[in-house]
Amino acid sequence: MAEAADKRLEPVEKKLNPEAETPAGEDPRDKREYNFPFSFVDGKDHDWSGRFQSTILDIGKRQAVAILEASFNGAMPYSSIPPEMQLINKALAHMQYSLGKTPRPDWAKDLRKIDNPQIILGLYQEVLDHEDRFLGVEQDPGKGQEGG
Repeated sequence: MAEAADKRLEPVEKKLNPEAETPAGEDPRDKREYNFPFSFVDGKDHDWSGRFQSTILDIGKRQAVAILEASFNGAMPYSSIPPEMQLINKALAHMQYSLGKTPRPDWAKDLRKIDNPQIILGLYQEVLDHEDRFLGVEQDPGKGQEGG
C-alpha cells in the first residue's frame, strides 16, 4: 500500500524538475532557512506559484509534528488510514512547522483547504529536499549503508 503512495509522488517529482546537485556549502539548501520559489501547474493549467521559506526542524518541533499528525489521524489506528492519506497528513503536519508563519501566497495560507494532493506533495518534496541537503542525507539509497 505504501508503494501506491510513493507512486503518486512520481508525477509530482517530474513536474518539479529538480536542480543539479552543487557542492556542499554552495547550495542555499545548506542553510537552516531556505527561501525557494514554488510553481506547480495542475491538470487544468492553473499555476500554483509563490515563494516559501523552509526551516529545518529541531527535535522538539519534530515531536510537535508527530502530535499534530496524530491529531489529523483522528486517534484512529494508523494502519486503518489509507497510505495516501498517511502521506498527506505527514506532509501537512510537517509543513505546519517547517513553513511556519512565514509569508505565503494567498492560496497557501491554509494548505488543508487545497483540493489537489499533488500540490501538497510537490511543496512537501521541496521541503524534504531542503531537509535532506541540510542534514547530508545521501541521495543514492545504497551509498553509505552497510553492505551497500
